[in-house]
Amino acid sequence: QFPVGIAAIRVQAPYYRSYSTDQSGGVFNGQNYSVITVKEAEDDTDFKRLESLPDVGGIISISRLLLPPHLRSEQDLREAAARLKAEMVLLYTFDTSFHQNDAALPLSVVTLGLSPTRHISVHVTASALVVDTRTGFVYAAFEASEKRSGYNTSWGSKETADRERRDAEQAAFKGLVGEFEKNWPRIVERAKKGA
Repeated sequence: QFPVGIAAIRVQAPYYRSYSTDQSGGVFNGQNYSVITVKEAEDDTDFKRLESLPDVGGIISISRLLLPPHLRSEQDLREAAARLKAEMVLLYTFDTSFHQNDAALPLSVVTLGLSPTRHISVHVTASALVVDTRTGFVYAAFEASEKRSGYNTSWGSKETADRERRDAEQAAFKGLVGEFEKNWPRIVERAKKGA
């Protein structure tokens, strides 16, 4: 039935941790994957963009109270979404990695590491699936990427590095929202044909 409710759920690798989630406790760990309940990269305006699309009845967040104690498969997430009367599930994840290289290794040794020559970059790929809550049918898969970089003096603390990670993930998520908007007419068409 349209308009549909969509449950938006972020998943990560089993026992996922980040500096931010360690502070907030927003991770529901499972043996096969983790559900992140705290909004690290997502912004309310991103979800409002999705809610404004035709045939979308609303975007719903999953509460950890709806999740079973042991996360086994995506069926657990679909069952939680069904309890919220969501017809579709937006599953998304971030693949984030840090890279570094020293632009002038001998100079760094001479200056006892005070020269800002270590180049650090963060690469993020945000991936998403749009899944039918009842059947598990995948209507669409898409992704968006982002890259940020700087030198070691500008990334001098865990808080700063984590902020750069969150900024990159936020930008990647906005790209993911744009991909969702582009794919949504095809998703609706496929869902209506299957109905």
